[in-house]
Amino acid sequence: MTPSEPTLWVDIVYSWSLVWNQWTIWNSVTTNLRNLNKVPVDPLTWTEYTYSRLNTTWDSLPYFVGILNDKLYFWADDWMNWHELWSSDWTEIGTIKFKTITPQWWENIILNNKLYFTADDWVNWLELWTSDGTEIWTSLLTNISLVWDTEIEDLKIYNNNLLFTAGNFTDWFNLWISDGTELWTIILKNIGTSWDWNVIYNNKYYFWGNDWINWDELWISDGTEIWTVLLKDINIGWDSSVGALMGYNNKIFFGADDGINGSELWMSDGTSDWTTMINDINLSWSSYAWPLNVYNNKLYFIASENGDFIFKLYLIDGSTDGVESFDISFEVM
Repeated sequence: MTPSEPTLWVDIVYSWSLVWNQWTIWNSVTTNLRNLNKVPVDPLTWTEYTYSRLNTTWDSLPYFVGILNDKLYFWADDWMNWHELWSSDWTEIGTIKFKTITPQWWENIILNNKLYFTADDWVNWLELWTSDGTEIWTSLLTNISLVWDTEIEDLKIYNNNLLFTAGNFTDWFNLWISDGTELWTIILKNIGTSWDWNVIYNNKYYFWGNDWINWDELWISDGTEIWTVLLKDINIGWDSSVGALMGYNNKIFFGADDGINGSELWMSDGTSDWTTMINDINLSWSSYAWPLNVYNNKLYFIASENGDFIFKLYLIDGSTDGVESFDISFEVM
């Protein structure tokens, strides 16, 4: 078929000979599709902050945290203190270092007029912090690991709570929930969880979980422990999880391996009975199908028909439920 957006592939393909694994494919193509979809791009990421020259020697590499009470909060390096937390009232004189703590850049979120982020104060290692925009109330929310860094991943807002995965080098990643207080920052479910690729869709949280019985499988949660349950054991006796979960047309789409058909594209409506494989694209083994993004009300994904790592771009049109492929392909060298 001929793509309805003729410039789509031109914007996607670049340096495929440098791509070495499927995650890189997903990340690279998703970035380009999001750019096409005109999702706002953070203007502060990896660029100099033009309101104030923070680092007179080199780039200050500011990284956006959030806007709270009409002030901008970001991480920046002034060359003397490494990356620290800064704030700005949008004037040069009002752009100041806000707190001497070292960030984990990528996990920041705002809930109920408070910032939540991960940082290291060199006393409690890397942990979850909170701030109301004042230095005195910028503090450690809870010390999860006590004696080592806690990796906080996939911070999300769900039913007015924070939902995230947390763990360290000596402990598994578990699913946590917080109402923003230390007392109620607790493990939601004591199961191993993936670092990323989890999604909230139709007021349910979908994620890859491991309860040590069914291995890595698809789970669903309504934010309570009792209803955080295995959705389906797709590959009985082994892992089925492959990667990204994406909501589209009232269903969740994802790559999974049932141990019979290899890694193919699956979908779920949130029930076990209707968690099914969509299409066995590679009849001999795995197509490594991977959902990328929703664009113009169509779901795009990639797959390899012959398992030879020559991938094609496919789409699912929710109005017809059909799976179509573009007459374009690329090879992973």
